[in-house]
Amino acid sequence: MFTVIVTSKALNQLDEMTIFYENISNGLGDRFLSDYYTTLMKLSKNPFAYFNLKNNKRRISFKTFQCMLIYEIKGSIIQVQVLKDLRSKPSKNI
Repeated sequence: MFTVIVTSKALNQLDEMTIFYENISNGLGDRFLSDYYTTLMKLSKNPFAYFNLKNNKRRISFKTFQCMLIYEIKGSIIQVQVLKDLRSKPSKNI
């Protein structure tokens, strides 16, 4: 299994998106976080299984929410660099 490290930029994006979803509906932020952690677990088991972007970066989509993680594999370390919102018109607050 690989070690997953999340950058401060991605953690800030995670906080903002969690607050956004929680403001939409009570408990939705928790469901978003659950989807996030499920995605990290899948990623840690087989990081090479997901779409390869350029410059050694890859992406994995969430199962339920319209989001994806952009990451890079460095040896046995997976560095999550960006949490991207895939909604067609995301709020400017995210």
